[in-house]
Amino acid sequence: MRDLVQLAVIAVVLIAVTAKALHLGRPGTNKPAATFMLACAAVLAFGLVLELQAVTPHLDAALGDRWSYALRHTVAISCAFLLRSAFLCWVWEPGPARDRRLRIHTAILAGVLTLRWVLAGLGTDADAAAALQDSAWTAAPYSAAAVLLYVAYMLYSAVSVTILVGIWARDPATRPWTRRGLRLVGVGVASIGLYLLHRLTYLALALFDAAPAYDQYLIEWALIALGAVFTSLGLATPLVATTVPTAIRLLRDRSAYGRLAPLWAALVTVRPDVIMNLRPRWWPPQLHQIWDRLSLAGLDQRLHHRVIECWDIIVFLHPHLDARIRTHAYHQALTDGHDHDTADALAHTVMIRTALEHYRTNTAPIPVEHRARTLDTQTTLAANVTWWTRISRHWTTVRA
Repeated sequence: MRDLVQLAVIAVVLIAVTAKALHLGRPGTNKPAATFMLACAAVLAFGLVLELQAVTPHLDAALGDRWSYALRHTVAISCAFLLRSAFLCWVWEPGPARDRRLRIHTAILAGVLTLRWVLAGLGTDADAAAALQDSAWTAAPYSAAAVLLYVAYMLYSAVSVTILVGIWARDPATRPWTRRGLRLVGVGVASIGLYLLHRLTYLALALFDAAPAYDQYLIEWALIALGAVFTSLGLATPLVATTVPTAIRLLRDRSAYGRLAPLWAALVTVRPDVIMNLRPRWWPPQLHQIWDRLSLAGLDQRLHHRVIECWDIIVFLHPHLDARIRTHAYHQALTDGHDHDTADALAHTVMIRTALEHYRTNTAPIPVEHRARTLDTQTTLAANVTWWTRISRHWTTVRA
């Protein structure tokens, strides 16, 4: 059961990894901060995997208890360093002051990790086993020292991150969803802080032979899991909040682009020169349709171009647009029981199809007094897309 919960936590962390990886590709991104956050989430996921009950025994058997314990501490300490560095890069402007702080934090990290592995080398597997399996800290002097070092560094990091989160959240320029994400990170860091305080308290009580009777590691595991979930959600929230609406808009644009395809393809056959091609130069012209169907690159601009190209053809066909045909088709549609919008779309579809057919057969232009007035009464791209989509919906079913 514990591993199932932990796997769910790992899944949340991996979502954060994906979100931060996508963040790196966005223009205007603070790339050093996003890179540190991505690395923090990835290292956190790796650390949680090492703590799985299905993994830890094999790790202990392969490395020995003392080296396995040191490795797991190293991952956690590195994760704290990366998280603090990420917030440092967000809060401090690029420059010598930020670089100096990063160098100081890196030097502290190097010293802490070196001392941690020295303690692992001085101790024995029995020393580590006493701490890991029985929480018998009096029989594990080197592991107890290592835990004190670990707790001190992690508390230092938690306080530092909390301060940086507060500075960032209080900035008036911070966007609402970023502020919400920072609150979640704050909750996650608080959970980690409780875990560290519990560990320190339990260790102190154990050294005085007054350790509580409950399972120390079960409580600490629950606090670590909560901390990992809230921290990861906080890191992912700002990007998810902006990505979801963007994805919805992209899907809508893609749907509209596809629905306009039958009408657009028929119209541009008479004037293919109006097509504003955005296909990459390296893409073979013979595979243009494949790229057009599958690529999402510049979709909003391509949709805009598709609407403009349809209007260009309508202007070109104006000598053949007969208002009488439109009026007759409109009243016929109303007689057939259609509502006004559907009747209007059907009427324009019949008129445009007739004009297209007349142009292809070299039929003489209609008299000026019978030509349709301008059809372009829409003032926004969305309104244009809606109007053309209604016509395209009937394009394959209506005959001239």
